[in-house]
Amino acid sequence: FDFFSISFNEELVALYGGSLERQTTFVHACIKVILKLYKDQKVAPCSVAIVGHSMGGIIARALFTLPNFKPTLISLIITQATPHVAPVLLVDSYLKDFYTTVNNYWILKE
Repeated sequence: FDFFSISFNEELVALYGGSLERQTTFVHACIKVILKLYKDQKVAPCSVAIVGHSMGGIIARALFTLPNFKPTLISLIITQATPHVAPVLLVDSYLKDFYTTVNNYWILKE
């Protein structure tokens, strides 16, 4: 197995929803680049497993809400200490909208 890590230098994304949107888009781009690294292999992977800590877990779930995102890119999501239902501190409307979008997607998929 190969492991890749994405770090946002402890950016305080829990306090601003706009950062979460930007980071979700960045993670999507990273997944596509990672999978392209293996395109010439005889048995190339077509998906990744994601382990997300704290807001990384929300970002992993938010990937599915992006336009043109292919859900088959992710085979597994593991989250640790992730505030799934609501942010710990709601300080802006972007954060509220972000959580609403993510939670509505997952609720409607059940």
